[in-house]
Amino acid sequence: MWNLDKPRLDDSINDLTDIASHSRTFKTSHIKSVEDLYRNYDSQNGHVTDAQHNTVCSAAQTGLRNAYDKTSRKAVHASIKTAICAGVDKCPLCAVGNANTLDHFLEKSQYKALSMMRQNLVPMCRDCNSNRESNKVKPSDFIHAYYDILPDDIQWLKVSLKYSSGAVSATFYPDRNVLTNHILYNKAEKTIDGVEFNSTVGKELHSFLSSTLSGTISTDDALRVLIKDKADSHRRNPKFGLNHWKTVLLMGLASNATLAKNDLSVYL
Repeated sequence: MWNLDKPRLDDSINDLTDIASHSRTFKTSHIKSVEDLYRNYDSQNGHVTDAQHNTVCSAAQTGLRNAYDKTSRKAVHASIKTAICAGVDKCPLCAVGNANTLDHFLEKSQYKALSMMRQNLVPMCRDCNSNRESNKVKPSDFIHAYYDILPDDIQWLKVSLKYSSGAVSATFYPDRNVLTNHILYNKAEKTIDGVEFNSTVGKELHSFLSSTLSGTISTDDALRVLIKDKADSHRRNPKFGLNHWKTVLLMGLASNATLAKNDLSVYL
């Protein structure tokens, strides 16, 4: 789980002129009220009040909501989605699926005027997007990848490991002793639950460990040395860092001083 670079506010504001030129209900006369709303959203770290949202007239709200339906490939506003997703490969929440959908942090059904605001559109995988919606995770309980800044210099994501019949199961959770900001901690905990993080990652454990532990491992000591080396490599790699589930898993395994080949025989 990690943050994404926040899109430029000026880009969101500049989009409005193009949206107005392709809309029957969103007009250039509406731009100022939407620009003010956008600035409130940005200054309030991804939130607006209902009163702030409703300063935008219903016709403009409808026009912006309808414009979002034209962001798919080859549609008139496709370039906006392309720009938001540029450089984002894996989902910033689960790091498993490809980030090929956009999640409206504030739901487009309730906050129609924010339907096209780049800062309200977060790239994520289809599963995390769908799970957040089906589990009805409220914005106040959800990590905003642009505004809720998670520390990347300390390991706040931890894992509990259970070994059985040569395999390991993992449960990831935020460490409240490390993530001391209680608001951020609560959001991280509810986000992990809401997107069904542990279920998604659990389906990847076998293939990841099988590929990571491939090759001849002759002794228990050799296994522990290999896992420690892999953990250190992932920790230093900026692609992963300290709080990628792969790094956390390997560090959890490496911390087991009595780890033996029999504990992981399914993957060897």
